[in-house]
Amino acid sequence: MPFGVKLSKLVATNGDIEWIMTNHLAAHLTRGMVIEAVQVRWQVEEFHRSFKQLTGSEKCQCHKATAQRNRLTCC
Repeated sequence: MPFGVKLSKLVATNGDIEWIMTNHLAAHLTRGMVIEAVQVRWQVEEFHRSFKQLTGSEKCQCHKATAQRNRLTCC
């Protein structure tokens, strides 16, 4: 990779393991900070998924930004 990454291993109390990779390389990165970042990222993913499902934006064949914006506005 052309940039540094940090790999974190989160182990739940039931034994489930989740690996998190981030480009935030701060030495003071705590478990709580990692969990909070994952929760925010997941909300963004859910928003994009629901947006695509509700508007059909993945089927848009417009190439110019103004055409895409107009199509999504109509949706």
